[in-house]
Amino acid sequence: MSQHWPNLQEFVGPTLVQHMFVLGVTIDSMVVQPTGVVRDLGVLLDSELSLKQHVNRTASTCFYHLRRLRQLKRHVKVDVIG
Repeated sequence: MSQHWPNLQEFVGPTLVQHMFVLGVTIDSMVVQPTGVVRDLGVLLDSELSLKQHVNRTASTCFYHLRRLRQLKRHVKVDVIG
């Protein structure tokens, strides 16, 4: 048994959907602006759910911390490291 879930365009029409994504949506007197990337529980998700930006940010953070550890290595005695 297959159910067809209609998308937003079937309810309000394609023109209104385009305006919603350009201008935002008003919910309970607050305007919600569209964005290309959201952060949920620390994970960056884009509109295609590709996680590309999340992976890039995580790799960048890892390289930053590795560089900092290399800098700290100069200031720590050898018996502490190994």
